[in-house]
Amino acid sequence: MRLHLEHILEKARLMTLLQPVIDLTEGRAMGYEALSRGPSNSPLHAPQALFRVAEQHGLLTALDWACVRVALKTFARLNLPGRLFVNLSPGSLLDASFTPAALLAELDNVGITGSQVVIEITENATSLDYGDLRQAVSRLRAAGIEVAIDDLGEGFPACASGRKSSRPSSRSTSISSPIFTWTPTKSSHVLGSGTGSGTACSTPP
Repeated sequence: MRLHLEHILEKARLMTLLQPVIDLTEGRAMGYEALSRGPSNSPLHAPQALFRVAEQHGLLTALDWACVRVALKTFARLNLPGRLFVNLSPGSLLDASFTPAALLAELDNVGITGSQVVIEITENATSLDYGDLRQAVSRLRAAGIEVAIDDLGEGFPACASGRKSSRPSSRSTSISSPIFTWTPTKSSHVLGSGTGSGTACSTPP
């Protein structure tokens, strides 16, 4: 499966589904959450299989980066309103390749700004260096990029721009109305992901 995943990454054959994120207080879409999938005819189409194989073969950061790029291209191409919520594993956030400058360069390539993107740090993780994680989050915030925290436990204090309650990851196959809280400033908003299957889009290489 490693060679198959490497082929997917090399040929940029990933797909992004965009699921509306609804402000339940105001009843309007605040943005879209990027849901990553492999090619439709691939055994790695389902996100659980896709990310499991990537982790097994040390390709998780490469996959995360590829998913981010496709999500940004798709969001920009559709010219959608609001913000784009993009998932990232803690390990990828701490990787030397994932810097605010590198992310801002990708944003510039597709013509969107840092203020239009929220990085969601997802998945339970053990043996994290929370000091390094805080610094990485602080660097993103300093670059004007919001960060939401999901399922990282109590070891990570409220140093990011938001904290999300536990809910199914957008990498899972379930997209049935998860609800979370995201606090970009001092005021909180109750948000929910749409009940539909999202907008299926892929960006050609």
